[in-house]
Amino acid sequence: MTGIQKAEGQWHEFAVPEMHCGGCVRAIEAAVKAVEPDALVVAELEARRVKVKGTLAAGVYQEAIEGAGFDARLV
Repeated sequence: MTGIQKAEGQWHEFAVPEMHCGGCVRAIEAAVKAVEPDALVVAELEARRVKVKGTLAAGVYQEAIEGAGFDARLV
């Protein structure tokens, strides 16, 4: 992928209002891991927040989450 900015081991937090079950969490985790297999994904189901630690820019993870069918907003 061309033009991806890197952020060394940085945490990014997203509000994901439609995330409401374990299946949602698994779909989001799979989407993030598809773009960066070594990323760490932490979902807070009650808060409907997802935290991602990885080396790619936040927009890459946001696009991956949105590509899995969920609205995502960087917080």
